Amino acid sequence: MPQGPLLKYRKLIADGELRDDAAQRLAIEKLQLLHRRLQGYNPAKPSRFGLGILAGGASILRRSRFRGCIFMAALGAANLC
Repeated sequence: MPQGPLLKYRKLIADGELRDDAAQRLAIEKLQLLHRRLQGYNPAKPSRFGLGILAGGASILRRSRFRGCIFMAALGAANLC
């Protein structure tokens, strides 16, 4: 039986709780694709070596006033650090 956000979206439309919207439907279809791709995903446990700075240097980041900058930079908001 199919599962995921697309099924839920269609049910909400059928029940009259939502109106069909092309932009929302496109977003839901993309979420459905992600849902399908992630089903059964079982990530490998990272090795300490593979974590780099987060394995041995986490205490440095905790003491730093810039500890959130790495995350913010990843979101494209480095200028807020």
